[in-house]
Amino acid sequence: MIRVGWYERLMGHPKNNAASKPTPPASPTIQVWTDGSCLLNPGGPGGWAAILVRDDGSREEIVGGAPDTTNNRMELMGPISALERIGPTVVRVISDAQYVVRGASEWMRNWKKRGWRLKNGDPIKNEDLWRRMDSAIARHDRVLWQWVRGHSGDVNNEAADQLAETEARKYPHDPEKVRAREELIERTRAPRRESYEAQRIRELEDELTPGLFRRWS
Repeated sequence: MIRVGWYERLMGHPKNNAASKPTPPASPTIQVWTDGSCLLNPGGPGGWAAILVRDDGSREEIVGGAPDTTNNRMELMGPISALERIGPTVVRVISDAQYVVRGASEWMRNWKKRGWRLKNGDPIKNEDLWRRMDSAIARHDRVLWQWVRGHSGDVNNEAADQLAETEARKYPHDPEKVRAREELIERTRAPRRESYEAQRIRELEDELTPGLFRRWS
């Protein structure tokens, strides 16, 4: 063990001075827009996408999917994959999924305290991905979360939505069932295109907790 005297502490001994550590940037160096899609939720083919925009203006698009999944799992895979790909820094993640934004910024800390369980003792859904999300966040200096209303004119959100759906459609699916679901969503959309009803269809088919729907109604 190295003993550090008062003079060394005052002058900033490297073994005992937090100031010697690199200071993380004050603002996000990378902004990430993510989205997920599931053609038949739950249990249908799905896709996810993340658009990474660095502070120098450079862009990167990453995508993926699964043949049998849920919308919420695809919504989670976008930010997880982006955070795992980026080196440690300050990141802002922009998503139109309250499940992701509130889950990562509010709910996850309590899930962890309860052993990844809800207040009623039931295990949380998608625990494997939330654990992975927790590890991905821990890699970074800071992760900021921002919700944006879907289909509201955010160019990168719209682009991520299209990329995710394109990935989902690469898997075999029943076009008639997909069309019927799309028509149901369209009938619930408000003039700004994404109403709360459509948001419920997309996010609450794979319901997070009992009572969440009532709280949003």
